[in-house]
Amino acid sequence: MNGIITEQNLVGVVVWYYPEIENILNIHSYLKDLILLVIVDNSDKDNSHLLAEFDQSKIKYISNLQNNGIAKALNQGVKIAKENDAEWVLTLDQDSSFMNHDLKRYIKAANEYSNIGQVAIFSTTYFDSRSDFHNHVVSEKYSEIPYSMTSGNLLSVKALQKTGNFNEKLFIDWVDEELCIRIKLNDYKIVRINPFILNHFVGNGTRKIRFFGLEKTFDDYAPVRYYYITRNALYVSKLYPDEAKNIKNRWNRLVRKTIMYDNNRKIIKLCYILKGITDFYLKKSGSIRNISASSKISTDIKPEVSVALCTYNGEQYLREQLDSILNQEYQNITEIVCVDDNSTDKTWVVLQEYAERHKEFKIFRNEANEGYIRNFQKALSLTTNKYIAISDQDDIWYPTKITKLIESIGDSLLVYSDNQYIDGNGENLDKRFSYFINLQKTTSCLNFALFNAISGHTMLIHRDLLSVALPFSMDIPYDFWLGFHAAQFAEIQYVDEPLVGYRQHQNNALGAIGHSSEKGDSEYSRMKKSQSRIEIFSKIIAPHLIKERKVLEKLAKSYSNRTIGSRFGRIGFFWNNRNELLLFKKRNSIRKMLYCLKVFWKYQ
Repeated sequence: MNGIITEQNLVGVVVWYYPEIENILNIHSYLKDLILLVIVDNSDKDNSHLLAEFDQSKIKYISNLQNNGIAKALNQGVKIAKENDAEWVLTLDQDSSFMNHDLKRYIKAANEYSNIGQVAIFSTTYFDSRSDFHNHVVSEKYSEIPYSMTSGNLLSVKALQKTGNFNEKLFIDWVDEELCIRIKLNDYKIVRINPFILNHFVGNGTRKIRFFGLEKTFDDYAPVRYYYITRNALYVSKLYPDEAKNIKNRWNRLVRKTIMYDNNRKIIKLCYILKGITDFYLKKSGSIRNISASSKISTDIKPEVSVALCTYNGEQYLREQLDSILNQEYQNITEIVCVDDNSTDKTWVVLQEYAERHKEFKIFRNEANEGYIRNFQKALSLTTNKYIAISDQDDIWYPTKITKLIESIGDSLLVYSDNQYIDGNGENLDKRFSYFINLQKTTSCLNFALFNAISGHTMLIHRDLLSVALPFSMDIPYDFWLGFHAAQFAEIQYVDEPLVGYRQHQNNALGAIGHSSEKGDSEYSRMKKSQSRIEIFSKIIAPHLIKERKVLEKLAKSYSNRTIGSRFGRIGFFWNNRNELLLFKKRNSIRKMLYCLKVFWKYQ
């Protein structure tokens, strides 16, 4: 439960972007009531000299020297607040100030709220001094509200730990609304304390015009803001379907007012709105400036790619695999990290030979056998490039593999391909993995609750995936683990052609999807493994995936209960979630129905 707010457990976070003198003066309205103020500056120059008049022991200044967006800046500030044992964070914009220096009384009113333990955000009433008609008067002291602007919020650190941080994909606009949706989904409250007013500038101010003799008012923004408002409204609507109608109605009103009433750079604003729609469907996120830059780079410069390869007693086929990597048509594979798991044959000798001849090779050897999951974790951790391709020791990469995966990954964290079965001599066996498994793009981590269809040796991953997926669970195959994590944050892309020759021989370490070791297991043993995996997934799933977490928790509970009632309930549960749980199964509607009936007796 949340504790009361005191000067000793409250840290302020204000985000700067080319601050002016009046923005600096705003600090006087709240600094004295904080133990620390964190200023995160998104300007492209250091502005620390502007703080000379303040008590430096109470200020932590961070200069990013570039605009990282409001979400990332707030996350930076919250991180420092946590490091200073803050239980509450006061979030502010640079143009916000407390009227009559009311922060102390605002905190007192928050502490007097009857159920402070259920509050994630306390909010103020907002007033834009540039628009005296932009005012709100409410008679009650407290009002529960559906969402609040970030500035002036008293934000509970405990609630934020449960709901997750600000969504950095949004960059700016809808950042506060998206967090508020997650707060409500986690059964926390957002409470406005009505008597307290925060002077806060909304965009370029609220404008009045005459339209066919009628007075109309609307909030005005810089043209580029219409891009973020549009793109992010569509993104948040897709993320939270139950909120989509309300979000799109608000966006429609903005567009309608822009078209009908706005006479200030209307055409430019409409162009940004159209670009926002386009980039949403292209799944672009972050800064529009970085999107434009990355688009140019992708056509002119090939990004550097690392290869993470693990070996263990792979002497027989290793040279053929290494040659296929070196013979890729993609010319910017700058790093091949090889980790040998203490082989007892001549594998290490082969790796040394290649390292002597090719500067790209970086070879490492474990002092003892650590197993394939820990070995791949080590290999991936040792890579340095933005994109990483994963390699087994006995396959053959087709020449266009990396080229086609790089072309297809886009803004995703993971892309994979089909593979071609080959025999011990490298001859095609006239079958592909897609003949048996439904390979396709996927956007839901629930697709990985029961099955995995993505083989590690077909993957190319973005380095950002490692920041959320490491360390690996030693109880779940690493490719299974990577797929689950990647699907939580972006669509997983798929290249519908075999780019790898997957060698079948008696010494295969794993089956095509890393599950061959389970084929001889009993039904009970498979059930226990699935139960353990699903319980792990339900505990580490990203905070914003409320629905998915509930499905995993219910599925784990179902595995632990073998009563007749539970078995009947399981049939309905599987049927209601069949499209997510059975995505990788190559079944039509009738066979999916039969599968759901089968779970009365079996778990997989």
